Amino acid sequence: GKSNYSFGLRKLSVAPFVASTPRNAPDPKNNLAVTGAGATPIEKAARYGRVHAWNDGRTNQSESSYDCEADKPADFWGIEWTRAYHLDRVVYVSGETFADGGWFDDLRVQVRQHFHWVDVNRPRTNPTYPHDRSAGPRKRYVLDFEPTWGDGVRIIGKPGGSATYTTIAELEAYYARQV
Repeated sequence: GKSNYSFGLRKLSVAPFVASTPRNAPDPKNNLAVTGAGATPIEKAARYGRVHAWNDGRTNQSESSYDCEADKPADFWGIEWTRAYHLDRVVYVSGETFADGGWFDDLRVQVRQHFHWVDVNRPRTNPTYPHDRSAGPRKRYVLDFEPTWGDGVRIIGKPGGSATYTTIAELEAYYARQV
């Protein structure tokens, strides 16, 4: 008599932590979400289980965080690596949006440093993210920020719409410019 709609299993991979120092040089064409050591997509929830959909270089399909959880305080999509990298840009390509959700009500970027997620300094978004249904589909948002480092990067924020979920088609990460 109980619904098990929210029940799901995921493959778990565990690797011992190895401390590293970021050594990557600026390269505006090197998408670390694809080329970074051990690049692994991370998410709050992936409705369709396509966990590599946002770092496969294609934007013709999207993933959704729709999971029937009412009024989620935060949603995120990101990439983790087995070593640290310099970073200063994330490109978010939005997924499909619907009347009940698919966008962020607020959007920020975080990097993982010493096992903690921290907001980046002075983020700038081009074009300006609209925080409503017009955010998608497949629109490209470049989020530049002060150079930093991390062994992970993610976009995070309160999911929008009455069903409180977000969608994504692609996430890219770069160390794009000279310091």
